[in-house]
Amino acid sequence: MIEKCMEIIPQYDLVVKNTFRGRCAVIFDTNEGYKKMYEYAGTKGKLQYEYELANYLKDQGFENVDGIVKTKEGELFACDEYETQYVLKDWFVGKDCNVKSERDVESGIMSLATLHKITESVPNLKEISTVLESPYDECERHNIELKRVKNYIRGKKHKVEFEYDILKHFEEYYNCAVEATALLKNTSISRMLEVANEKTTICHGNYNYHNIIFIGEKTAVTGFERGGIGLPVKDLYFYLRKVMEKHDWDLKLGYDLLENYNKIRTISKDETEVLKVLLMYPEKFWKVLNQYFNGNKAWIPDKNVDKLKKVYGAQARKEEFIKKMWSE
Repeated sequence: MIEKCMEIIPQYDLVVKNTFRGRCAVIFDTNEGYKKMYEYAGTKGKLQYEYELANYLKDQGFENVDGIVKTKEGELFACDEYETQYVLKDWFVGKDCNVKSERDVESGIMSLATLHKITESVPNLKEISTVLESPYDECERHNIELKRVKNYIRGKKHKVEFEYDILKHFEEYYNCAVEATALLKNTSISRMLEVANEKTTICHGNYNYHNIIFIGEKTAVTGFERGGIGLPVKDLYFYLRKVMEKHDWDLKLGYDLLENYNKIRTISKDETEVLKVLLMYPEKFWKVLNQYFNGNKAWIPDKNVDKLKKVYGAQARKEEFIKKMWSE
């Protein structure tokens, strides 16, 4: 891939000093700092959104984001001889966020709060922003997918232990999913979504520790590809859940994370209620079953078996976390 990207790089006004491999990408050390190039199969409209969002964030002082670099001709992507599209972005070489480090994940949530405060209303992006799926609609979709997996397994003549294990625990987790979805419907989420759309509230869409890089005392945030108009609390939920899973639902760390977020951007009462209900939803159970259903069912990876065991083992701790975090 390095050779192919080296053929593309002359389309940009840059001098390359060195190159090295990144994750599904090539990293260039240039006279304008580090850049990342990768093959792109999406739309130009989505790239325009990312380009405008990055410029907006930089104008607001949130400078370290992976903004798109235009070609010499002012294009958002470059093409090779076969019309394959490549995108070049600003990049950062530093220390990856270590999810096991409390200091790192607390810095990450403070950056998220800052990001949310800046993007609470960005009217200029309304016409080019995707409206993200409602958390309620997402839960409803996941419930349908859970039932599909159960029906598929029940219809199999020859089942393996992993599949029997899913059926054994299915009703417990499915009932939890249905209950959480019903509770979510009874929150203020519909009105919150209306307000977000009216104000053009922009969310990251995939905020996790993989998209956080520390450069000295500064924090860079990357991976805005899945963003759009939506609820900031969905970003907060996604980040908090991922971190809590890695820290065995440690209550003190949960308090500290939300406190650090609140120092920069206050979580409203309505957002708190939605956050609580989203955490109740058995997301990890759905994820393991979804990977199984969409994968090679003739061979079930050991890691899927291990993931399911971890879900069962962590359920009681997660429930205790939710109960104590928002106890009256």
